[in-house]
Amino acid sequence: MRIQLLVCLSARRKAFIMEDFIGSNDIFALVKTGSFSFSSEGISHTVSALEGALFRSGVLYHREVKEPLEMILFRFKADEPLFFTDKITFRDTDRIRSTIAMLQQLDRGIYQDEFEMRASLFSDIAVQYRLEQNAEIPAATDDPIRKAIARISGDIHKNITIGELSLHSGLSHAQFIRRFRRITGMTPSEYLALLRLQKAKSLLTDTDLLIREIAPACGFENEYYFSNFFKKHTGTSPSAYRSLTLR
Repeated sequence: MRIQLLVCLSARRKAFIMEDFIGSNDIFALVKTGSFSFSSEGISHTVSALEGALFRSGVLYHREVKEPLEMILFRFKADEPLFFTDKITFRDTDRIRSTIAMLQQLDRGIYQDEFEMRASLFSDIAVQYRLEQNAEIPAATDDPIRKAIARISGDIHKNITIGELSLHSGLSHAQFIRRFRRITGMTPSEYLALLRLQKAKSLLTDTDLLIREIAPACGFENEYYFSNFFKKHTGTSPSAYRSLTLR
């Protein structure tokens, strides 16, 4: 899953200047306060605080503010769909509230790598959505894959190999990866990386653990490998990410 953030901005609206709208890129609108309705192709939705809306490129939408609105707009490109519906809801609303607070801190304009941090936080939103969508695996789901997902989720602090997972599943390496991707929308490696990144961000923001203590808790041999992984996936170092959340 590769995401390119093009524009990120905060907006306040008492009414939309253009109620009928077609975008040239996909846009995700995350509501901070207030609410608005939007419709497309005969389907209508109302979006309120801590919820989001996806405006797909090239699609005509009609929009109407219901309550004075504050929102954050992300214009982006991705190599695969980030969201599966036009109205986006989240189970962990506290996490979304925390992400919004960090985005608001970036509005102060005091960070040199502000845009990279915004891109990282948008990626975090997409990761949270994807993980929540796959958190509850139906009983009827492919049993070897269900067990592999449970193993990955429970052992992200261990050195898990794809070969080991496929061996225990009773499937060939190729079959395992193909079936895993069909169920989750990701490869096993991508799924493991997303879980580790999510846990790392949670430990950085919600605990006082040292970075060298967070590294093994997230499955990394040492602080060096953890820091390289974190920066590769977020564009910023663990310490810089933590300093942003504590301001």
